Amino acid sequence: MKLKAFLVLLTIAVLVLSACGPTPEPTTAPEPTAAEVAEPTQAPEEQPTEAPPPAAGVEIRFTYYADGNEAEVMQPLLDKFMAENPGITVILDVVPYSTIDEQLPVQV
Repeated sequence: MKLKAFLVLLTIAVLVLSACGPTPEPTTAPEPTAAEVAEPTQAPEEQPTEAPPPAAGVEIRFTYYADGNEAEVMQPLLDKFMAENPGITVILDVVPYSTIDEQLPVQV
């Protein structure tokens, strides 16, 4: 028991004495020379570009199912789109829902 108390007191004394020692001076990095200092850079200024016109002869296939008159409503919308974008042809494929349900996951 006396040995245990002695070791505890000795440990405390060592910790107290080590805490009382001189603190080391903080070191500072040397100042960089003019050759070491990098020049600030600027990102190049890019001019906005216009999107190129679509290539002639672009064909888009639009697979669509209809259980009512949806196809009759969709076709005039596609016709208007194609009139405004003469280089693009949209083909509306009207299929049964089961085709969409079975083939779409495979196509994706």
